[in-house]
Amino acid sequence: MLCAPATPGATLADWRRACTGCAATIELSSALTALYLTGPAVPEVLARGCRLDLHPAAFAPGSAAASSMAQVPVTIAALSAGWLLLTPASTARHFSEWLTATAGPFGFTGAAGVTVASLSGERTP
Repeated sequence: MLCAPATPGATLADWRRACTGCAATIELSSALTALYLTGPAVPEVLARGCRLDLHPAAFAPGSAAASSMAQVPVTIAALSAGWLLLTPASTARHFSEWLTATAGPFGFTGAAGVTVASLSGERTP
């Protein structure tokens, strides 16, 4: 689950209160790197290294699954306006380089300034 930045420990405490008795919560934000991709070619680019069926009929916005791509574990989430990929921080450079090389023929370009708040539609004061 993704949440907008908060004071250290605040979000974890909120989730622990909400999940008491039904789930355990563990904060892993520093363990993962997030990549956000948009554009019509993204499913085809991801399909080059992913074993999941990413067709909208099988993987509609709001869907998420774990798989491996380029020999790296990746969590893929289909959002209404793009794709969110979460990968271990320790292998993020390798994965990003593989993704850039794979997406190059499709006109892939990077974008700056993407935040959890902008992806989730939250407004900052």
